[in-house]
Amino acid sequence: MLSFLRNRFGRQNRGDDEDDDEHDSDERDSDEHDSDDEKKAEEVTDILPSEKEREDMRNQHIVIHSLSEKMPIEIATHVACFAGFCKKYLTAQKNVQVSGGSMNMMYLSLDIPSTMSPSFRCVEVRVSIKSHDQGWSSYRSEHNTYNGSWTWGDLRVVKQQHQEGGGEGEGGGGGGGGEEVVHEIQRVYTNLHAVNTWQVHKKIFNDRDSEFIQSIRPGVTIQLYLRSEFPGWVNYTSSACFVVVYSL
Repeated sequence: MLSFLRNRFGRQNRGDDEDDDEHDSDERDSDEHDSDDEKKAEEVTDILPSEKEREDMRNQHIVIHSLSEKMPIEIATHVACFAGFCKKYLTAQKNVQVSGGSMNMMYLSLDIPSTMSPSFRCVEVRVSIKSHDQGWSSYRSEHNTYNGSWTWGDLRVVKQQHQEGGGEGEGGGGGGGGEEVVHEIQRVYTNLHAVNTWQVHKKIFNDRDSEFIQSIRPGVTIQLYLRSEFPGWVNYTSSACFVVVYSL
């Protein structure tokens, strides 16, 4: 059944040119390899939903309707979702260059709307950051490694706390109450030690039983904090991107 769905709705996109000249293929591979380093430094947003994933979203209702002709709608929906056709996406991205020493700055956030359906279930979180440090240090043996590196980023999941019965503030809002840290991942990325070229750090979290994935629920906010510590250490960041993959 899953094979039928994938074949029918374009999840296998192989062309009919498998017998192309091997030399031509090698040349293409070589050209792509030559430009890999340049591309990696620019593709912070390549964690965004792919064309295949967007196509699956467009096909979702078609798949479920087709299956419902042969089985109850509840089972049809379950089968379609199991095959990967029911995923939805929330995204956030920022392209602003910042830098600083002794840094503890919230750079990017993504809200999970509190109005989401109670059946909301996070299945994956993707994080991508483009960053580097000051490019020098006195510890030459640790250059170009992650050892002794003091520029990094932390990931936090927070929930706004509201004081019940609070009066209106100057801006006309409620009493407020600050943020509660629901979960934190320290050093979601770390820059290479004393390397002043841009690095793209990508992390994919998809363990549905993990505390982090289970903490992603309606009403919370995911935040990326840029960090640096100790004299001389400077965190340079130019862009970042979040993707939350979920189902209902």
